[in-house]
Amino acid sequence: STQSTWEVMISRVTGKFLQAGRMFSANPNHYDMITIGGGSGGLFTALKAKQYRKKVCVIDYHRLGGRCVHAGCIPKKIIYHATMIKEDMELGPEYGVTYDNPSIDWLKIKKVRDSHTFEMHTDYVSICQQAGVEFINGKGKFTGVHEVEVWDPRTNDKKKVTGDHIVVATGSRPLMPCAIEGIDHCINTDSFFNLTTVPKRIFVIGGGYIGTEMACSLNAFNIKTTVCCQDDALVMPFDREITDCLRQYMQGTGIDVILQSPVNKVEKTTQGAYKVHYGKGKTKEVDAVLCAAGIKANTENLGLEDVGVKLNKNGTVVVDDYENSSVKGIYALGDVTGKVVLTPVAKTAGARLATRLFGGDPKSRLDYSVIPSVAFTHPPMGKVGLTEKDAIEHFGQKNVKVYRTRFVNLFYKVTTHQQPTLFKLVCKLPDEKVVGVHAIGRGVDEMIQGYSVALTAGATKKDYDNTLSIHPTSSEMFVTMGQYH
Repeated sequence: STQSTWEVMISRVTGKFLQAGRMFSANPNHYDMITIGGGSGGLFTALKAKQYRKKVCVIDYHRLGGRCVHAGCIPKKIIYHATMIKEDMELGPEYGVTYDNPSIDWLKIKKVRDSHTFEMHTDYVSICQQAGVEFINGKGKFTGVHEVEVWDPRTNDKKKVTGDHIVVATGSRPLMPCAIEGIDHCINTDSFFNLTTVPKRIFVIGGGYIGTEMACSLNAFNIKTTVCCQDDALVMPFDREITDCLRQYMQGTGIDVILQSPVNKVEKTTQGAYKVHYGKGKTKEVDAVLCAAGIKANTENLGLEDVGVKLNKNGTVVVDDYENSSVKGIYALGDVTGKVVLTPVAKTAGARLATRLFGGDPKSRLDYSVIPSVAFTHPPMGKVGLTEKDAIEHFGQKNVKVYRTRFVNLFYKVTTHQQPTLFKLVCKLPDEKVVGVHAIGRGVDEMIQGYSVALTAGATKKDYDNTLSIHPTSSEMFVTMGQYH
């Protein structure tokens, strides 16, 4: 029969969606984008997609914010702040400021920390509600390339949702290496934050970001601390000269740093302590063992392989430079890909993905070659760009020039306690373009962000030289480096 004018108008407006099998637009359980995981990657991908007026939902069974908020960056940084306050108070008398016996109340810190992380969860819930991002509480599993079943373990309810684009951002959990006999005797970096008391002696397995940061903070609590790793340096992504400076300082403050020594076994003694076997026949008895030996991607029970998504041997999702998985319409980002395990990486990769899909920019993606980063050690370290070693490998020894300066921050000039500061600029010849900025010292954690802007913008050493310094600060040494001596 002849269509009415009204029917013709509807057909023109809805276009392909009126074709057989394409009635998703009328389905209340269909979304333009679904993110499985409500951590940093999933949340910020969804929020960015919503800015492009898309229908979006986030699926997660846990509190919003992920491990960064609840068992990573945020609680770790709060502990770091507490230890820095304590250390500064201990130096107070040398400045003429006297305190009576600075001490740390672990339960108070835990209460403050837990309160803040829960507040962040409620803030994220509010932000999603205001933005119009739907939050579905439950565990998501692929039942089709464009279909996810959500199961709520508390009620046993199930529902299915469909999406044109589905992003896997389920994050990671602490790795507990089964190769270590007695690994069950160890606490991990999640359970650590649930401790109501702290041990007198602790052995930290792992010399990466988390292991080294925790070792420094625990030592500041006056806990006898040992950190042990298989590598020949701590925090391997950082410039070797910087991490050597950190290791020497840590050892000077009483931390036992053990390198190139795998842990083989952890056993409980009859006295309730733990004996750690490491290296070639060496042992150490402690009150607790913290395993910070890496992370494991949360890709189990998601149905990824059932829909054809390829995984690496370690369980991470195989993706290209644009976060595409091996299946069209399915993407992955953040810890679950194993690329660069940092919160801002997941957030930015997600935002760029949403812009590529919905913002009309087909080339939008995160450039993984310029990733600024900080380790909240004592003292903190910061970096952006190539290390000296990497630059030499990329450009050749004769095409690289390094500027460095080592000094004591003015804060410590009037105290008997001397904490080191070391700054490095790695430059590519002949124009001395700065390709790497590396630093360790007081305040570096709040300093490196600005220098990452300069590096991203392509600044040269001449640009640094032409920048007026701010005196007296540590950061001025970056722009005066090599000019006077």
